[in-house]
Order: sequence, then C-alpha cells, then structure tokens
Amino acid sequence: MTTTIDMRPGTTVASRPSPGDRPHPDRTVRSGIRPPNPIRRQAARLLAQQFWLFGCDIRRGDGNLLLQFGFEKCRPPAGSRVTASRYTCVYPSGRGIILWGFGMYWRDPGLGGVYLPRTAFDPMIRMSTAIPDAAWDPGHIDGLVRPVTVCEVDRSRHLLADALAWIRDYEVAVADLVGTSYREHAVATWKRPCGRAADLPRQWQTVIDALSASPADAPTKRRSQLPALP
Repeated sequence: MTTTIDMRPGTTVASRPSPGDRPHPDRTVRSGIRPPNPIRRQAARLLAQQFWLFGCDIRRGDGNLLLQFGFEKCRPPAGSRVTASRYTCVYPSGRGIILWGFGMYWRDPGLGGVYLPRTAFDPMIRMSTAIPDAAWDPGHIDGLVRPVTVCEVDRSRHLLADALAWIRDYEVAVADLVGTSYREHAVATWKRPCGRAADLPRQWQTVIDALSASPADAPTKRRSQLPALP
C-alpha cells in the first residue's frame, strides 16, 4: 500500500526529451553508466552515508522524519529474514520512492524505475512502471537489468538524475524542518563522514551534473517531489 501526498507548493518538474525520442540506434555500449572514477567513488560514499542518515531520521527521538515527510511504513511479513521496515511514498505525479534497509527504488510512470543498492553505486533499471511496493529483497524486484544499450543508458541517466535530485532535496528539506545542527550530529556519527552536512545538497548536485550525458541533459536545480512541510 502506498501513500499519496501533496508536493511542495509551486514545484514543477522540468521537461527533458524522453530517451525514446532520441535519434540514435539502440546499439550496445560496453561501459553502461560510467562517470569518472572520482565521481563514482564519491557517489558510493555519499550513498552509504545517506542510508545511515535515513536510519537516523527514522530513529529520531522527536519523531520519525520519513513519516513526517509522508512516507508509509510497512513492517516485514512474519517469518521474513528481513527485520527493517520498508518506507514508500508515491506523489500525485505518479513518481515515487521506496526505501529499504538494503537499497532504494525511484519510479517514474513514463520511464520505469531505477534501483540503487546501499552498498555500491551500481544502478539497475526496470522497464516496468509498476512500483515494486511488495518487495522485501532485491531479488523480489522483477525485471531489473544493468543498462547496456544506448537507449537503456540514456533512460537510466534520466531516472538516476531524478532519484539523486530527490535525495538532494530531501537533505534541503531536513535542514529546513529541523535545522542543520541535527544533521551535523547525524553525519558526525557516521564512520566515514563526507564533509559537512551543509554541503550535502551541493555534493549530490556535483554527482548529478557528472551523470548528465550532455549539457542539454543536465537536470535543473529544481525542488523535486518533496511534500509541503508542516
């Protein structure tokens, strides 16, 4: 079951050409999504830290921030080897996000979805537009593939850029709601902090820009599908 919530007032999603509209053959490429190695390492470190921060937000003494941002919590079924809850949020646009202890999934109703594991910057895409909100293991997400063709890589760049933009905007919203000192403390408790908490949105934007196939594809620095704050 998913939750539909209002977007932040005044936000819009900038339009970009659909990967299906690109005038190139769908030839196979060898490298898939391969940003420069320093960016790839930075993204992997940021992602590992981000899951720690999500955990801090869930355990927050003054209230679970994911629930405040409109996520729905679902406990694993009885007998499951998984112990962590799943958090799902679907927006009026149809875009949505799922957070598990092992990874995250971003869904766009026009493009499909992208899955990012917690332990590596290794995106996998899914052509299905159905959100896998019953999955309790990466193996339960049917249809995941690594992008290997030009069209798949192009599609994955769009999906991945939007997923990371959501994380960027989430960090902005956390600072707006509870202040930077809260996030600074959470970052300090991580084993390998990636700089200052106030710099997190900028660091994520650096990764997003590096993933862009061309200047024309660079995602705008917009507020994504975050809910209105209380």
